[in-house]
This record gives sequence, structure tokens and C-alpha cells, in this order.
Amino acid sequence: MQIGNDKTFPISCRESMHAVLDGYSRQIVHWEIRKTMKETEVEIILKRAKEKYPNVKPRIISDNGPQFIAKDFKDYLRISGTAHVKTTPFYPQSNGKIERWHKTIKQEVFAPIAL
Repeated sequence: MQIGNDKTFPISCRESMHAVLDGYSRQIVHWEIRKTMKETEVEIILKRAKEKYPNVKPRIISDNGPQFIAKDFKDYLRISGTAHVKTTPFYPQSNGKIERWHKTIKQEVFAPIAL
């Protein structure tokens, strides 16, 4: 399973949506609304996503946000046997599948509300 992990737009002033996408099927494996995205919260989100596919070794694709380069997060990846690919800074196309999903959510859910 190839996982694209990213956070997107604020749902409110204090919360953002965090989504985990299977890069092969392009289906959302898990999503949550969170107030922050610290490395411990990313670990929780990824654990919940992995519970849905327990026999698969995931490969995570993420940006270079502080939560993804933190020592604790690197330790979690090593212990869980998860590969990690970091995208090129300031090049969101590197994680294009999850970025496109976020764009669709914005268009389909939040644009009609703004009318």
C-alpha cells in the first residue's frame, strides 16, 4: 500500500482535515479532523489507517513538514517497518494524488456552502 498523507484547509479556525490515501486504488483509507498535526497525532492517524490493511507493508509519501522529520516519527517508522518517501519541498505535485483529493473535497463540499 502506498500512502499519501497530508493535511488540508481549515475546517474551522482551529481544525484541519488530515487524510490518508491508498496510492494504488486512490481510495481514502482514513481521515480525521484534528486541531494540530504533531508527530504523535500523525502516528495515531497512520496506525488507524494501517489497521484497515494489517497484512500490507505501507510506504508513506509526505512533505517535509516538521511532524514528518521529527526524531520520534522516524523512530515510529523504523519500529513499524514503514518506508518513508519525502516529497520535494514546494512541489505539491510530488504528492499529487492526495493533493487532488483535497482539491475535489474543497470544490464539492465547501464551494456549495459558500453560495
